Amino acid sequence: MKEISYNGKSYKSLTDLAIEKKTSPANLSYRFKKYGGFDIKKEKLVKDHLGNAFETEKKMCEFYQISYKTYNARKRYGWDLKKILTTKTRDYNYKND
Repeated sequence: MKEISYNGKSYKSLTDLAIEKKTSPANLSYRFKKYGGFDIKKEKLVKDHLGNAFETEKKMCEFYQISYKTYNARKRYGWDLKKILTTKTRDYNYKND
């Protein structure tokens, strides 16, 4: 049986490493083949037109007080990011009958 060395630590099998990393051996095997390791996780931050960083597009929308649905629609229509985030949504005037 072949030992696996990962981050300076030896494991008897892929299953032992998977148990420590709290994942399945299949997932771990896939990650090794695709990425060459397990701890490949890049933090992707979304930036607005001013350079402010947000964890997700949804959090950016919450900050600018627009719905995520509106953000995506404007993006599909080809609006630039500044216009998407700074254009206010219209207020609907409902009449009480």
